[in-house]
Amino acid sequence: MTALSPAGSMVALNALQGSGLRCGLQRWAATGAAASGTRKADVPTPSWAQQLGGNTPQESQVLAANRDFLLSGAGAGRQVLLHDYRDVKWLKRISAAGLAGTLMSSSGVAYAVSFGMPLEYCGFLALQTVGVGFALYSYCRTYVARAVLDPRRSQLILTGCSLFGYPRTNDDIIQFRELQPGPFVTAHFIQFRLAGSSLSPSNWIWFRMPRSGGDVAAVKPGEKVGYRAQTQSAAAGARAPLAAAAVSEGSSTGGGYRRFLGAGLGADADISTGPALSSGPRRPSAKSVPAEAAVSREPQKIIPGLKLTNGLPASPQEEQKLFDFFEEPAAYGSSLE
Repeated sequence: MTALSPAGSMVALNALQGSGLRCGLQRWAATGAAASGTRKADVPTPSWAQQLGGNTPQESQVLAANRDFLLSGAGAGRQVLLHDYRDVKWLKRISAAGLAGTLMSSSGVAYAVSFGMPLEYCGFLALQTVGVGFALYSYCRTYVARAVLDPRRSQLILTGCSLFGYPRTNDDIIQFRELQPGPFVTAHFIQFRLAGSSLSPSNWIWFRMPRSGGDVAAVKPGEKVGYRAQTQSAAAGARAPLAAAAVSEGSSTGGGYRRFLGAGLGADADISTGPALSSGPRRPSAKSVPAEAAVSREPQKIIPGLKLTNGLPASPQEEQKLFDFFEEPAAYGSSLE
């Protein structure tokens, strides 16, 4: 055996220590990975209900019930989507034709006036220009792109169209009692109008809701409006400033009260504390009778579940539900007793 020098012994010792340290680190890493894999396999992943605070099965069921209630609504009071379809290509053609007719009629009026034609002829061209523009606006305005049934408020929320098939930003809210029972069904549309006298111009124009005619596959591809958040009505928006003005008017700016003592009544009271109470006889106040609370009555009829395909009723049976609603719209809304 060859004897090693002191320097060679130190080099060999360092090499042995380095190899042992590497082996120890590798064994520790393998042991840690195996232990973490075992813990992940043994511990089950908590459900979404437990992560939100439901540690027991009962709490999980409550959370699931609340989620279903918020998503599906409460019974017969939930909103029902009746229609969400519009033929954009057809609306673009109608808009282009209407604008062309309006421009041509307006050009005719300009030429008639410049050439000094009779007044009757100029008036006819002007009336024609206004009529074409109004017809185009009315057609797009009453073309129903989306219809939502709200039984709780007894409302039918309609989304009309503007030029070239774009949906209008403001929805039309029609009460069920304002609808004329009995629709007029054609091959391509379900037409309905407002109830009232025929002398009112608002009852002359019918709303048109596109229909599939029983064959959804044969309908031309269209576009949907999609979900739209219902905005506050103009009446509610107008009542808010009035209420704020009434509150500000009733409040005192200086914090004190104006009063007239007169004849020495209430002279002992402190002025800074507000109006003093008179010690004389008072007028007897009438007893207030509490009014009975109104009870909401559920709708007589409901639409259990309208199945739509591409925004239209999926079958003739589903489309019959729309016919039944327009035959008796008041029966599908809640009322107060």
